[in-house]
Amino acid sequence: MKTQNTGFESFKDYEEAVAKILENSGFQIHNPSGNNQGFDLEANLQDYKLAVQVKCHKRSINFAQVQKFIDFLNLPIGQKFSAGLLVSYSGFSNAAIELVKGLNDSRIILATTSMKGELEIIHPLEGNITNIQSPEAEFISNPKDEITYIGIFSSKGGVGKTTISAHLAGAMAISGYDVALIDLDPQRNLNMLLPEGAYISQENGNLGNVIDVFYYSEWEPALTPNTKIAVCDCSPDFQRNPIDLVQKFNYCIIPTTLNPLGLNKNGHVIVSTIRAIREVNKDAYLFVLINNYHEDDTQKSKVLKKEYRNIFKQIEKEDKRFTFIPPEICSIRNSKQLFYWGYHLYDKSRSHESNLAFDKVGGKCHPKEDFLKLLDYLKDRTDLDSEN
Repeated sequence: MKTQNTGFESFKDYEEAVAKILENSGFQIHNPSGNNQGFDLEANLQDYKLAVQVKCHKRSINFAQVQKFIDFLNLPIGQKFSAGLLVSYSGFSNAAIELVKGLNDSRIILATTSMKGELEIIHPLEGNITNIQSPEAEFISNPKDEITYIGIFSSKGGVGKTTISAHLAGAMAISGYDVALIDLDPQRNLNMLLPEGAYISQENGNLGNVIDVFYYSEWEPALTPNTKIAVCDCSPDFQRNPIDLVQKFNYCIIPTTLNPLGLNKNGHVIVSTIRAIREVNKDAYLFVLINNYHEDDTQKSKVLKKEYRNIFKQIEKEDKRFTFIPPEICSIRNSKQLFYWGYHLYDKSRSHESNLAFDKVGGKCHPKEDFLKLLDYLKDRTDLDSEN
């Protein structure tokens, strides 16, 4: 996907420019009080109340972001507004526009800004809200980097690195965070599987959260101030990962499988990966996680777990921030839902879906349970909560 330079050094620059356009058109602008992620500005023109959300990404705003804004407008807090205006510097994806068209709801307005600094309506197609030029943005320094970075590594292919990355991001979203998924793998599977990101709705009726997918070249923390967590699907070739990004990682997870082939192929290579991470990042918490785990108490399973522990025993003694997670305590279980995740790419009737494997089957969802349990495990054994 083609990207562009926004011309703004921070989200606040663009927000102020949009506010000025609306003010010049007669709106009175108010900033919402408190930590409100549903909208950024309130624009009033007599009895007409407009909830305005501003996006200054490098790539088109996707289905998930628009779905979150729609959900906000349907909440009691959103019902007080006459309409909602979602303004994107970079426009909207086709799927996002089709979502709004399909709703046939005049309260939802999509807009972008032209090169002339005018606010232009994308949907509904009723012309411009205003024809007033916006002022040139005043550049300000980037805010302090308060993002929590999580790197998902693999020593070999086929251990579920991309699946772990996406669904850990899903667990973060369920827990109330907007999440950036950064695709560092040359195969670019994340961008193929989640081209529109994902919107994770909340079962308690509150506004849900968004997972946005970025290539590394598109990731600008200053332009996404509500995003506090970035999960990175790293390249299997360690040297291809941007060193400046690896240095920022607060947590690194290396998934593997508990079978003889996985142990033979991955065990000692994982040790090499851990050492490579430590050469550039001395402080990150490091975890080895068993994926595709079959729960049993057979002698074979016990032997394999013991062999893994033997491989990592010396590292655990020397490195107090390294943990081989015992699979009986926390692991990602084998499941059909994860095995078939991404099937929508080959099902023509569902080709536009970008969902995670979090749907209930028979009233339960093991992947959702496992990734929320993994998140709790990380919180219990690190300072993850204190960083967000």
